[in-house]
Amino acid sequence: MHGIHYFGPFQFFMAAVGSRKLANQTLTAAAPFWTFTKQFRNHPMPYILESFKLADRSGMDTRKLGRVIMLSVVVSLILTFWTFLQFSYKWGGISEGRGIEAYATIERWLVRPVEPDMQSLGAIAVGALFVFTNTTLQLRLLWWPLRPLAYPIAGYVAFRHLWFPFFISWLLKWGILKHGGIQTYRRTFPFFLGLVLGDFTIGSVWGIIGLITGEPTYAFKQW
Repeated sequence: MHGIHYFGPFQFFMAAVGSRKLANQTLTAAAPFWTFTKQFRNHPMPYILESFKLADRSGMDTRKLGRVIMLSVVVSLILTFWTFLQFSYKWGGISEGRGIEAYATIERWLVRPVEPDMQSLGAIAVGALFVFTNTTLQLRLLWWPLRPLAYPIAGYVAFRHLWFPFFISWLLKWGILKHGGIQTYRRTFPFFLGLVLGDFTIGSVWGIIGLITGEPTYAFKQW
């Protein structure tokens, strides 16, 4: 997952044209778009690609798998909307803070219209140039140490929980490659994948226990 809480597509458009040029109805109708574009979780594409890769290796019919996946998407959408409404009526609005934040921002733009923000657009240009340059250098120079993906990931609010695990992973990888070479790295790779799988397994088990017992358990989503 990744988040662009305070400068997603909606804020980018506002920085480019300003709110004064947009009708009040347009701003009001656009508020929900900030809610579901400020943070992206559970991207379906990686899971789908992994499923097709596993199916291809095991000799399964990928066409049938594709139809099953599409059926699952339709069923899950219906169940998700139904469950969301049921929980909202039973326990109150779920993630109501997102709606409050979006419409409070729209209200501020309606009361005090903003002009195009050239500083923000300039910052976007600098960031895009930085990522593009690092991507080009990484593709052409094997020794280039900077990873372009790290730039947007480091700006995500949840990274404050994850920077130290990332640092440990980088340090171990560097040490293994430097002192053991690529063969040692390939032999140890399954062990580290097992650590990730174990973490997710424990988090899932605690979640299931919480559902069965109705008691709060280990909050896996907070790392």
